[in-house]
Amino acid sequence: RAATVHHTAGSNTYTAAESAGIVRSVMKYHIQGRGWCDIGYNALVDRYGQIFEGRIGGLTNPVIGAHSLGFNSRNFGISVMGDFTVANVPAVTIDALSSIIAMRFHDFYVNPNGTATLTSSDSGSHYPAGTTVTFPTIDGHRDFQSTACPGARLYAALPTIRAKVAAQVLFTDSDLYARYQLLGGRAGMGEIGMGEATLFGHRHLGYASGWGTWTRADGSFVELG
Repeated sequence: RAATVHHTAGSNTYTAAESAGIVRSVMKYHIQGRGWCDIGYNALVDRYGQIFEGRIGGLTNPVIGAHSLGFNSRNFGISVMGDFTVANVPAVTIDALSSIIAMRFHDFYVNPNGTATLTSSDSGSHYPAGTTVTFPTIDGHRDFQSTACPGARLYAALPTIRAKVAAQVLFTDSDLYARYQLLGGRAGMGEIGMGEATLFGHRHLGYASGWGTWTRADGSFVELG
């Protein structure tokens, strides 16, 4: 339903070759220091525009991360490597960040300029557990918790990121989207459990109600329960 933007609050002077090692160090801290099963972010982006998978399966499946206490479910977490409290975010980083969010939003039919309703699962956030809150679909970590993350400069760039994501998300052109809407959309078919993906040469969409829709090259559909 949403994407939350973070920064790692680390160095801004690393080389492109050092980025993978930084990802591994973040993973080590999250596993050994925080006691989590894997790195908390679904994806990370460096200052050169390189995109790294975070939590395993995070770029291809609806994996629940550990990046926004109380608001991890149905929320894609992506972190920019560096500290953007006072430093500007490189344009190439903004482009890469927008592209990965656009990929997820395209597959799950999320409006980059819309809002998402999420329910807190932990009172350690700004909101007591069980509180339902509405946020922009592209938000910052500070919207959920008492933190400066993702830094003042990156947080200020969120409107630009929303615009760039919106320019790339064209799911309304998808025949699967049209079919999903015809069947009642979220109200009729439930939450999308698996975003659009190509399987065995066909585009597939999974619904929370247990249905799947396949489209063949000729445009015909097969409903799978």
